[in-house]
Amino acid sequence: MRIESKEGFRALLACEMVGIVIVSGDGKVKLANKFVEIIFGYAIAEIIGQPIEMLIPEASAMINASTDSSLIAKKKDGKMFPVRIELHPYSKADDNIRVVFINDMTEKVLLEEKFTNVFHKSNEAKIFSDFETGIILDVNEIFCRFSGYTREELIGKKLSELEAIAINARSDWIQMMAEGSVLRNYETEFKTKRNQKYYVLVSAEQLVIGQKKHVVTSCIDITEQKEKDNALKASNTALENEAAELKWLNDAGNRLWRITNLQEGLAEILTSSITLTKAAKGDVQLYEPNRQSLHIVAHEGFDQNFLDYFREVSALDSSSCGIALKTRSQIIISDTEKEWAEENALMARKSGFRAVVSTPLLTRDGNPLGMISTHFSEAGTPPATALKRMELYALSAEMFIEFLRMYETMEKQYAELENRVMGRTSELTQMLEREKQLSDMKSRFVSTAAHEFRTPLATVLSSINLIEIYHQDEQKDKRNKHIERVKNSVKHLADILNDFLSVDKLEQGQVTISPEKYNLYELALDVIEDIKALAKPGQNISFSYDGEKYIIFDKQILKNVLLNLLSNAIKYSDEGLDIFLDIKFTDKTVFIKVEDNGIGIPENEKINLFSKFFRATNAMNIPGTGLGLNIVKKYVELLKGDITFTSKVNQGTSFTIRFPAVLS
Repeated sequence: MRIESKEGFRALLACEMVGIVIVSGDGKVKLANKFVEIIFGYAIAEIIGQPIEMLIPEASAMINASTDSSLIAKKKDGKMFPVRIELHPYSKADDNIRVVFINDMTEKVLLEEKFTNVFHKSNEAKIFSDFETGIILDVNEIFCRFSGYTREELIGKKLSELEAIAINARSDWIQMMAEGSVLRNYETEFKTKRNQKYYVLVSAEQLVIGQKKHVVTSCIDITEQKEKDNALKASNTALENEAAELKWLNDAGNRLWRITNLQEGLAEILTSSITLTKAAKGDVQLYEPNRQSLHIVAHEGFDQNFLDYFREVSALDSSSCGIALKTRSQIIISDTEKEWAEENALMARKSGFRAVVSTPLLTRDGNPLGMISTHFSEAGTPPATALKRMELYALSAEMFIEFLRMYETMEKQYAELENRVMGRTSELTQMLEREKQLSDMKSRFVSTAAHEFRTPLATVLSSINLIEIYHQDEQKDKRNKHIERVKNSVKHLADILNDFLSVDKLEQGQVTISPEKYNLYELALDVIEDIKALAKPGQNISFSYDGEKYIIFDKQILKNVLLNLLSNAIKYSDEGLDIFLDIKFTDKTVFIKVEDNGIGIPENEKINLFSKFFRATNAMNIPGTGLGLNIVKKYVELLKGDITFTSKVNQGTSFTIRFPAVLS
């Protein structure tokens, strides 16, 4: 800058943004502007004619060298402060005259010190770089520890030169900053000097110090959270897969229970088992108790040589089926070449399989029922989840086979009855009616059993799989919840089967009476205590007893009657409604009355109440087989008693039983 006129000089001295001092060749102050008074605290008259060192102790050396520089200045009160000095010649005067521009750098220095203090004490990894060049000016200690680089390795380098700097993953960050944008929480992968990888959240923003633009980049380590998120995603994926497999199992079970022919059902069991285990081929065998051996009844992928060779398998056989039959447990042969006897291994080789999974089918009593074998072309063990699913599916197969055998027995009985009807012309009308009843009974039996079995089976399958997932200690409550569901479902299945078996025994005259002397009052209390577990919230059982307490009667049958009537009263009554049990013992006769305030029985349906498989129209959404009251009536008749009832829809039902107190 050169000042060419007095007017320019005056305009210069009028500047109020920077201190201006005119220094003569001998280093003394000739003129100063008003802003000098503000900076130094002197009146202008006090500094005119004084050496420039009065204001800036080291100014002479800088002026003589004709260089701009950052120096320390001194106020009138003796306080030292930083300044920036710039020199400009004055062309119309003595060449030794200098115009000195003095910039107070106190605020800038304080800002830099404050930034440096915050920068290095931050708990985040930080990089300080030049905006224009991208050169790293500083890094804090946390970033050095985080990245594995020293400050010396980083300062002076460009961000783009260091692969470890996470911000480099965002190629457009400089452009964003130039446009005034701010980069916030950009997630990226961070690679350290030692090639260790982290996940970080990167933020970058502009910082202007003086006239210079800078960029402050912060990196927050989110590796632990990211790994947790990834683990959660993996867990969710696993749960989704579990849900899909459970749905598959449920659908497979539903397909099976829609079949009413045993051979078709066996073919469905085989197909589903091969699909479930991803096997190449397989077979299903049924157990013949008389011969104590397994026999193939369905197969896929085998020739006649295989079928002839394994035509009959006993527990003494060394094949997977023989071992599974003996141990009553699932057997996995991962390599037939190594684990089977030479003769069996040779047949496996000829039949094109190398590994076998044999899953036994057992009756409710644990006796052999059959076997499902799936065969694999390559050696190895299927995944544990597939093996577990196979065991679960085997439960459905077991119940289906037992159910179909019961069904086939009924079919045979029905066929025999039909033949007798054809041979008894005089009884044709009566027998035709009986035939219709049996047909209806069969249809109800199939429909009711299939429906009642499917629901608890689905509960068992889903709960067992969820138990596998909830294996951690903190998940104990969830695990116990599903264990209880399994127990309740199994008990429900047992109750259903007991109803079916009870009807069968009663109709075939296989139930015998065993009179004994016991306290009827105490028996009633025991039954009430047992049945309380079934009560809905707010339901209470009100009990009254009048008369003698000891009777000579069949204790178990009477207990079953009381349990059945009370459980029905609970089931068909809403929460908060009481149940009443009244027993009177007079003149060697016992009267038992069970009363509720439940849904009642429609008037036009009362005639069918004690029929097998009868369900009132207003009770279709409540679980039940329709056998309970039929069993109760047969028991009461067996005990030489009678049962009556009164009922109104939505006003409740009352059952009254009368029987002799002494049963001979």
